[in-house]
Amino acid sequence: MMKSIGCLLAVLAGTMAAPAAAVSFSFLATEAKWLGGTLNNGGAPTIDTINATTSQVSWGRPAVGNQRSSYLVSANVFDPVDVTEGSPSAEFVFANFTHNNFPIFAPWLTTVQLSIKGDVRIDNVLVGTKTFLIDFYHHETHNNLNPCNYGGANAQGININGCADRVINVFNSGSDNFLVGNTIYSIETHEFRIGGFDAPVFDTVERQVNNAQLLGRVNIVAQIPIIPPIFGGVPEPASWAMLIAGFGLVGAVQRRRRTLPA
Repeated sequence: MMKSIGCLLAVLAGTMAAPAAAVSFSFLATEAKWLGGTLNNGGAPTIDTINATTSQVSWGRPAVGNQRSSYLVSANVFDPVDVTEGSPSAEFVFANFTHNNFPIFAPWLTTVQLSIKGDVRIDNVLVGTKTFLIDFYHHETHNNLNPCNYGGANAQGININGCADRVINVFNSGSDNFLVGNTIYSIETHEFRIGGFDAPVFDTVERQVNNAQLLGRVNIVAQIPIIPPIFGGVPEPASWAMLIAGFGLVGAVQRRRRTLPA
């Protein structure tokens, strides 16, 4: 009995201690487009397709000339990144993003969704065409406030031409996912790269074309528990009892290790 439990513990320990192997992840975008969107009056913005991987969403009545405010996005081609099972990848540039921040009258944008679709490859093997979704939240500020909502006083810093607007992007959990080993992953976006610096929000200068890069990373959605194989058909009741006892011993050992002084 003790010998059998010892063998079981060895199998479980070997399974849990198995080193995670790195794989190469690559993504070739085939489509980028804005979806839906809501204006502050409940209406919808104007969406234009520039080409398969470049899309623009526009809003507002021009206050100067004929320029409306808009977002322009172009999906980026990036070098493969390494993904180690159980860990997120390093960040990469997922898309190039521009906010054309021009003076407008209402209505203005509040939310819009970005969809980027393309081919996912693991170790250069195609695992499927996947779609990743990013929700954008836009705060159109009043230009003449002082101090401004963001960046302090008007007429200086990012508020040099009037109060800056703010752009936020949030990963949408409805995005597709893919499997690496026993870990389910998706592409997560959560930051902007602005002039070489990374930031969770993008505060954009009025009367200016504001450029940034949308950063992404391959991140964990869920992990599938590893269940040891059971050999020899359906186990007898005594074998089930031994298996349960083995799991209990593993837990006890782990708890004891955590309570031992360093």
